[in-house]
Order: sequence, then C-alpha cells, then structure tokens
Amino acid sequence: MVITESMSWIRAMDASGDREVWLFNTVDLEAEALSLDEIRAAAAHPTLLPQLIDSARDGYLTTQTALANLPAGTDPWVYKCGPRH
Repeated sequence: MVITESMSWIRAMDASGDREVWLFNTVDLEAEALSLDEIRAAAAHPTLLPQLIDSARDGYLTTQTALANLPAGTDPWVYKCGPRH
C-alpha cells in the first residue's frame, strides 16, 4: 500500500473508532519505510493494528497472507493497492 495515502486517515483517528483496522504496510526493506515512527506512535490507538511487511525478509504481501494473519472469525473488508506480485 502506498502509505502516504493513508497517513491523513491515521492522523485523523479518534476515540470513536468502532472496528479494528489492520494496516499492512509493505516495503522492500524496513529501513525504507516512510512515516514508520508516526505509524508506531499511532498504534497507541486501540483499534489500529499496523503490520510492517519487509518483502526482502517476509516475501510479498498477498490478500491470502493478510487474511491468514487476522483473528479467526474475522469478516474483513480488504483494500489493497500497489503492484501485482
């Protein structure tokens, strides 16, 4: 996901969140992750659950691998953008 498009939304989160948001951010190398400190600080919000995927270490994120990381019984909405792998 192009994380810069999500930063405004993350910055606007408040206590009224009524669902968990699992944010999967994929980068080629963790050292290249944009806004990582800000995202980790925002993770103090109880419904934001950021996941950093380092594709050099973890492989490419797919819808299937993202779903495999969610709690059993979850019925998620999935939004994905980026190159096909």
